[in-house]
Amino acid sequence: MINFSRDFFIIFMSIKIRKAGINDLSQIISLMREFAVFENLEDSFFVTEEKLSEAFFGEKAFAKSLVAYSENEMIAFAVGFPVLKTFRGERSFYLEDLYIKPAFRGKGLGFEMLKAVAKLATGENCVRMDWQALDWNVNALEFYKKIGAEADSGNVDFRLIEEKFNELAS
Repeated sequence: MINFSRDFFIIFMSIKIRKAGINDLSQIISLMREFAVFENLEDSFFVTEEKLSEAFFGEKAFAKSLVAYSENEMIAFAVGFPVLKTFRGERSFYLEDLYIKPAFRGKGLGFEMLKAVAKLATGENCVRMDWQALDWNVNALEFYKKIGAEADSGNVDFRLIEEKFNELAS
């Protein structure tokens, strides 16, 4: 088993997958921006290096990130965090985002990234992974089904943000 408390490398073809470091933040943000455009969510894109640094490396860090490089170019990232599945009493790793630059899709990198995330999750004592995919992203949906992931059609996503969140919290 890989010790994820240290940097690690998984080499796939000429691509290296490793735990993200503080020096990766600007490139992660650049890929996140590409991802936001891909998902038609660029109006919701507000992340900064400071926010990511706190989330990944701060005193109360709660998220984990992996990156993939081809030569000196970051070509993919994954971000997630452990959560509790209360009815099962088990830890799950919630994969918030996985993005691969278009030129590198369809070559097996998605599978290798998911494997690396699963290894990261086992290092966090997680026994499963959960994530979402947009219903119009047919390529992603087919890929996830192909690897044996199960769609959970019984859930409806909700969010409480900004003003309404602050109202509730006060």
